[in-house]
Amino acid sequence: MKKFLKETSGLAIFGFFLAVCCFSMPFIETFIIKHSFFPCEVVMYGGGAAALMGIIALFYIRKTGLKGRWFAILAVVLGVFEFFVLGVCI
Repeated sequence: MKKFLKETSGLAIFGFFLAVCCFSMPFIETFIIKHSFFPCEVVMYGGGAAALMGIIALFYIRKTGLKGRWFAILAVVLGVFEFFVLGVCI
C-alpha cells in the first residue's frame, strides 16, 4: 500500500475521490435522505474543483512520471459531468 501511494499522484487520487463523493450526493439525497440536505451548488462547484484537480494532476503526472493517470482522467470526466448535468438546480 505504501508503494502504491508513493508512486501515485495524490492530487489525482483526491480529485477522483472528490468527484465520486460529489457524484453520489444527489443519489444519497434522493434515495436515503428524503429532505434537501445538500444544495445543488455543492455538487456543481465540487465537480468543477475535481475537474480542475484532474487537469492539474495530468500535467503534474506528465512532468514527474508518477502513476495515476486514470484517476486524473476519471476526475476530469466525472467533474465535467457533475458541473454541467448534476449541478443544474431544478
